Amino acid sequence: MENDDLLEGLAERYRRQGYKVTVRPDRSALPPFARDYTIELMAEGPGGNVLVSAKPSAEELARDESIADLADVVEKKPGWRFDLALLGPPAFPRPARQDATDMTRQRIEETLGKARSMYDGGFEPQAVVAAWSALESAMRHRLRSMGREAGFGTPAQGMLSALISAGEIDHAEFHDLEDISRLRNVIVHGFEPPPIGRDAIELTDEIARRLLNEIEMQSAAM
Repeated sequence: MENDDLLEGLAERYRRQGYKVTVRPDRSALPPFARDYTIELMAEGPGGNVLVSAKPSAEELARDESIADLADVVEKKPGWRFDLALLGPPAFPRPARQDATDMTRQRIEETLGKARSMYDGGFEPQAVVAAWSALESAMRHRLRSMGREAGFGTPAQGMLSALISAGEIDHAEFHDLEDISRLRNVIVHGFEPPPIGRDAIELTDEIARRLLNEIEMQSAAM
């Protein structure tokens, strides 16, 4: 029942933007390319249409392996876009007292700079690991500034889901960061990575710095 109310609240947000919204559309109401997927909302408007996957938790979002495929399918269809939403706050583990201390902003920025230098010096895998560690720290800082709990052991996937739900990153960035996260995992677990483009380092750097700047602007506005 609570999820139904939250879904209706999400639908109302699209209605306020001028969309005609169908909650949990029947298969027959969906466009042919989306009929094999679970869609929580379909929003139709004169400027374009939206298919929305809305999950009650980050855990359920992570379990749905069809979401990435659906996003790829929708992005190829003119006049359509795919949105992802969390209906409730992510259930992050409560940080324990013995948690490691996060990097400071200065340390994060230094690590991002070193990641670029490592990449330019031919140490591409090490650059990915360094840049990703700085991004994870920046994500924790940003989530805590928003009143969310995030600490040692908070999963990267959960943080990414929370940030896309809050509008801090967009859907294209979400999928690109998922790819970089998988690349980082390949490296740290001792497997041979595929060719690593500089764009992976640049995107990680850009988003980490943007999250830090959002914290600073939020603090200045208080």
